Amino acid sequence: SLQLKPIIMYVPLQELPKDARIWIFQSPRPLTPDEERWVREEAERFVSEWTAHNVALKAGYAIFDHHFLVLAIDERQAMASGCSIDKSVHLVRRVSEQLGVDLLDRMNFAFGEGEMLKVVPRKEFARLVESGEIGPKTVVYNNLVDRLSDLESAWKVPFAESWHRQLV
Repeated sequence: SLQLKPIIMYVPLQELPKDARIWIFQSPRPLTPDEERWVREEAERFVSEWTAHNVALKAGYAIFDHHFLVLAIDERQAMASGCSIDKSVHLVRRVSEQLGVDLLDRMNFAFGEGEMLKVVPRKEFARLVESGEIGPKTVVYNNLVDRLSDLESAWKVPFAESWHRQLV
């Protein structure tokens, strides 16, 4: 039988259109250089082969601040399907298990403290807000953004302008 090589559709994140759809997965601790290298290899292999209904997705990834894995799809090429999104969750679960961290835990909040990034559970975040350790100008990470353009404009925002303040 004839074996066809899949079309490789990995694209560097900065080459995707600004309206590309993104998903952000956050580690509760910084990844080591070796871990980041391994995650890059896994993510590049995954996005190179990522499909929706047997159509190759034009996709990219990036790791930011040693904590965040961002996956992106140019939906002008092909739309993400439920199955394709499930495939990405399987990748993130496998990475989480291998590294011993939970990249899918949405109850951890990240915020900047000077040059340091901290990730804490929601209750601890609320305590830090109440104690004043997190103030109106503290940078928080809004991992709910879903477009590549949002990484620049709406991902890292002052606490006073974030949805996080509604939770505490």
